[in-house]
Amino acid sequence: MECWLLPVLFASPLNGLKSIADHYANTWGGDRFHTATTVRGTRLVTFLWNGLNYHLDHHLYPRVPGYNLARLHTHLRPGLLARGAPVFDSYLDVMGRALLAGPTVVDEDVRLVTLERKRP
Repeated sequence: MECWLLPVLFASPLNGLKSIADHYANTWGGDRFHTATTVRGTRLVTFLWNGLNYHLDHHLYPRVPGYNLARLHTHLRPGLLARGAPVFDSYLDVMGRALLAGPTVVDEDVRLVTLERKRP
């Protein structure tokens, strides 16, 4: 087996799952606190994703480097929770909720995006 094939077999599915989790609770046109999710995770998760598990924090403050997003999140967390922003403790939590929600949520979100694009 080629050296590059094994990482690709693991990285591609993981990146796909991360992409779903990053935008799971997106309201597609709602307020800026519901455009992405934040997953606290462990220090290892934060290291492996270069801090982008704090994806909502990244959307709110895109100029903050990934290695400072965890620190930023400690300051933003109370306000995010007060606004009902999607903040999760683990990727398993987000993916479990996404699976339980099923495709209806996705279909509704796509329909809303389509309607937004059709407006003049």
